[in-house]
Amino acid sequence: MKKVLLCGSFDLFHIGHFTVIEKASAQGDFLTVGVHQDSENMKEVDYFYSPEERKRIIKSLRFVDEVILYERMEELVRQIDFDVLCHGPDNVAPRFQRIFAWCREHGRSVVELPRTEGISSTAIRRFITRTISPSTHGQLPSSDKKVA
Repeated sequence: MKKVLLCGSFDLFHIGHFTVIEKASAQGDFLTVGVHQDSENMKEVDYFYSPEERKRIIKSLRFVDEVILYERMEELVRQIDFDVLCHGPDNVAPRFQRIFAWCREHGRSVVELPRTEGISSTAIRRFITRTISPSTHGQLPSSDKKVA
């Protein structure tokens, strides 16, 4: 059985998350998704969903076999059994390159999956920030337009 690992924060779940998880599942027979807890707030963002809520969302996808919470990816890859590590094109920092090198040195494949153009959690955060201002007291503005 070919085991695949995909890691991410997966906050503000959107079609790009769905697509990358679906593509990761096609890389093998068993998909483990690691959900980053980020208790040290390395990404310097305010998470909308707690780690447990994000885990529950990911677990609901039919092509996900296992969901685990993790704090440091470099520790996770040494602790669990997998054959393929999938990642997105935004994982370019030196620490990710060290993780990818460790995987290859230990016989694991590393597969870069493309991102879904036009959508990101950052874009959603920006939209929410522009839409919900202090003057609206945290409420969406009333409008005949639907927010998609």
